[in-house]
Amino acid sequence: MSNISLDTEYLEVFGSAQSNISRGDTMSRNALAGIGKATKEGSDQPLFPWTDFVSPRGKSGFATLQVEQFDQMSETVASNLSADDKKLPKSDKKRVVGSRVNDCKNSCMRHQAPELYKATKGNLAKIVKLPDGTFAAKVATETDTKEAEKGPETPVAENAVDFSTEIRTALAALVTLAGSGLSWDDKGNRVKDEQTIATDFDLATVHNTLLGLLETTKYTKS
Repeated sequence: MSNISLDTEYLEVFGSAQSNISRGDTMSRNALAGIGKATKEGSDQPLFPWTDFVSPRGKSGFATLQVEQFDQMSETVASNLSADDKKLPKSDKKRVVGSRVNDCKNSCMRHQAPELYKATKGNLAKIVKLPDGTFAAKVATETDTKEAEKGPETPVAENAVDFSTEIRTALAALVTLAGSGLSWDDKGNRVKDEQTIATDFDLATVHNTLLGLLETTKYTKS
């Protein structure tokens, strides 16, 4: 719309609809749907394009109303709130108006661009404006899909190094050590003296510790 002020027909139809929406009954639902279906007199063009309910202060770039017009539309919503909503604190009342405006956007999109609404549920972040001025749902790229399936990566420190080779080398050396310097009797049986038992315990502890470390291959180098 080119004029700073919204035209009379726009405000009359919208104000009446907002008054009915505040009733909170079947007429309320019908009035909300009526906003999306309303057309300009003598035309099949929507009287309330869904983009009218996108804030021009936002970053989407989809808004069709100027700031003054959007504020006038929001004030019309506020002036037609229910008696209870009008008594709310300013911050809560602002939230109710914002929610009502968003409901109008979704209702209009549902009727004017059903496929777009079906794909995005009115989420502006999922919508892209095409060069011809029309709108479409953003298409996830193959990279986006793979990243989503892979999930977040575990952070690794910049100075992290792979110690798996060193751990495997230590394990091999441990096996060799375990087979040397042990006592045997003349019948080939292992002698379980105190020193041997202590050695067995220490080697087993180190062995299990190294196996545990091997489960993760990235360790931060001190």
